Amino acid sequence: MQKDFNIKEEAGGAGKAIVKNFTTIVTSQTLGIRLYWNGKGTTGIPTTGVYGPLMSAIYVIPNFVPPSEGIFAGTVVGIVVAIVVCLFN
Repeated sequence: MQKDFNIKEEAGGAGKAIVKNFTTIVTSQTLGIRLYWNGKGTTGIPTTGVYGPLMSAIYVIPNFVPPSEGIFAGTVVGIVVAIVVCLFN
């Protein structure tokens, strides 16, 4: 979505929040977000300054109600009935 995006320039400096909104359609039940390192920066601290990640959070808001991850009551009843039947046979 953003080619050659420079978050530091867009935010106007380090430690400043920036929000970018994107709308997409997910068809395979998986949303892939890829971040590529462009070869700049350092892994060490040579002098006093602002170091660390330039991005600290990604937030995804679905426009639908996701299915619950719990076991439905009918499933629980079916499992209990199957266990009782197996015990008495």
